[in-house]
Amino acid sequence: SLASAPAAHEALADRLALGPPWRTRLVRAAATKAPDAQAVAPLFERLRKAPGGLAPAELSAWVDRLGREGAWGQAYLVWVSQLPPDRLVGLGNVFNGSFEWEPGEGGFDWRFGRIAGARIGRLATEGADGRLALRVAFEDRRVPFNHVRQLMALSPGTYRLSGQARPDALRTERGLVWTVTCADGARVLGETDPLRGNGPWRAFQADFVVPAEGCAAQWLVLRLPARIPAEQRIGGRAWFDALKISRVREDSPANN
Repeated sequence: SLASAPAAHEALADRLALGPPWRTRLVRAAATKAPDAQAVAPLFERLRKAPGGLAPAELSAWVDRLGREGAWGQAYLVWVSQLPPDRLVGLGNVFNGSFEWEPGEGGFDWRFGRIAGARIGRLATEGADGRLALRVAFEDRRVPFNHVRQLMALSPGTYRLSGQARPDALRTERGLVWTVTCADGARVLGETDPLRGNGPWRAFQADFVVPAEGCAAQWLVLRLPARIPAEQRIGGRAWFDALKISRVREDSPANN
């Protein structure tokens, strides 16, 4: 209730700026439990602009709340405002597409989940664009895998997902695919060709369209598109690097 009261925002923000041990618990509670997100928004704006800004756990809770309210554009701007200056260089539709930085907590950064039978990490490897690349290693067992993902806020239009991939003795009937879906209902917008087998680095791409309505945010997900449990069996390794999403310029009528 206090966090929702405009008259209390200045004093509460000043007290929280002193770093009391209960700060994160209170801020996360305000983000997740306040009946009206916009009533507590001025408090979060004060905290964001204060020295040190929002702590990672606080930022993640607030961004997730804005997303649940459908305020994806506002959520993305809040998240970007908290990035270190060096990570703003070359900021694109896919954040940290070369996996050079350790993922943060939530927001529009990479989210690496945990699941038995798979190990996800950033490792140095020959042929990568930068120092590091994403490696997913599987233990030759059934894994319902969809545990590498990133939230995005693409405006309506036509886009191309592209990147580099290297299969390393990747044994799977269905292959690994990158999928773009709408965050508000899991509507599939596009999917890459399956990756399996063994070979050198190779380029991949897939075009997709973000509709004008009902898709204000999207998920980019690496997954195993198994239809039945038997198709979840997977072994070997897969490497990925240089992921990006670029807007596709459509031809004008004069060029058709």
